[in-house]
This record gives sequence, C-alpha cells and structure tokens, in this order.
Amino acid sequence: MLLLALQMVMSLRVTKAAKPFPSPLQAAAGGTVMGVVASLAGIGGGSLTVPYLNYYGIEMRKAIGTASLCGVFLALSGMTGFILFGLKQAEALPPYSVGYVYLPALLGIVTTSVITTRFGARLATRLPTHIIKRVFAIFLLLIGGSMFLS
Repeated sequence: MLLLALQMVMSLRVTKAAKPFPSPLQAAAGGTVMGVVASLAGIGGGSLTVPYLNYYGIEMRKAIGTASLCGVFLALSGMTGFILFGLKQAEALPPYSVGYVYLPALLGIVTTSVITTRFGARLATRLPTHIIKRVFAIFLLLIGGSMFLS
C-alpha cells in the first residue's frame, strides 16, 4: 500500500506517456492478484485497482468509476471465499454469521455504501483530477501506515 501511495504521489509530479494496457490474460491475472491481496488485507479492491488503472494511463475519474464496478465483483468473490472457508470452521461462530461473514456488519456496510456512493460520484465529477489523485494518495498512505504499524 505504501508503494502504491508513492507511485500515486510520483505520478502527481511526473507526466509520463500512457503505457499500453496489458492483454486480457494479464489483466485477469492482475485482477486476481488484486482481489486476493485486497481480501487478505481486509481492504476494498478499489485501493489497488485505481492505482493499477492509473499506472496504465487511465484518467483518474474513469479509473475510480471502473474500480467501483470492479469492487462489487471483488467484494462478492472475497465474501464468497470467507463464507466457504468459514463453513468448514469446527468452532462455533457468533450468531447471525454465515461462515466468517457477520450479517449485521454486512448489512451496515452495504447500506452505508449505497447511501454514500452518490456523494462520492458527485465529488469525483466536480473535483480537479490532481486533487482527486492527491486525496487518493493520502488515503493509500493512511492505509499503508496503519497496516505497517499493526
């Protein structure tokens, strides 16, 4: 996460030519790796997808929009994995759990996401790209620092 933040900060200052987008097989492999890392780290897939797309020259607003859509599939696949592995758990899990997924928390996260998505989309369309990049880089620094310290 810290390296991704550094890459985002560096791309704020240096304008590079867009790299050719990877082949569908390479993109699928990259998506798989990002999904696994996001699930294991307990972070949203967009934290990895936005810098990945931006690295290949995708404009920041489009990268955020694409990452939002990809995030739905990353979250569903991660949740499915936690459910399946949790069902094999020999010890009793808390009430209202399906595998390792705690349903009241899932409901809270989904509800909050649905409500706040509108505001995030509105901000992303109104803010200049360099401000969006700076905010996202700070976000990545905070997540990376938190992961590093724990």
